[in-house]
Amino acid sequence: MAHTRKRQERCYQRYQNSGAVCMEAVLRNIAFKEWKATTQGMFHLRVGAGVAEFPNGVAFLSYLESHEVASLDGEIAYWTSFGITKFVLQYSNQYQNGIEEVIFIRNALGLDTTLHIKTICTTTRGTIWITAYLYSGLQSDFSTLDGN
Repeated sequence: MAHTRKRQERCYQRYQNSGAVCMEAVLRNIAFKEWKATTQGMFHLRVGAGVAEFPNGVAFLSYLESHEVASLDGEIAYWTSFGITKFVLQYSNQYQNGIEEVIFIRNALGLDTTLHIKTICTTTRGTIWITAYLYSGLQSDFSTLDGN
């Protein structure tokens, strides 16, 4: 989803196999209803209303509201069926993206143990960042379209 046709064509040529440029990849893997509430109606105004105009748009939005997050194998199969082979974010060092890596172990008695391998908190870099985004991001889209 680009702001101009030329940018859309360039993004398609360069990034068509990266799931990071597919908004659906993110929307399918979050608590959508809870996230949508945090946009204070901006998701519906800026994105959802346009999606609803497509033939399957209303059904897709309903799916987002009620779906269960797929298994990792299911998600990989879904995206590889569309030629998506990687998930590469656009460069930015204004924020440190958080990540948590865990291993779940179930013993013979059925008791589960979680081993935390890596935890990196999401944080802003304060005054030490030098690049906000190569693309201004969805949050900016929500706020800059006022009055159009």
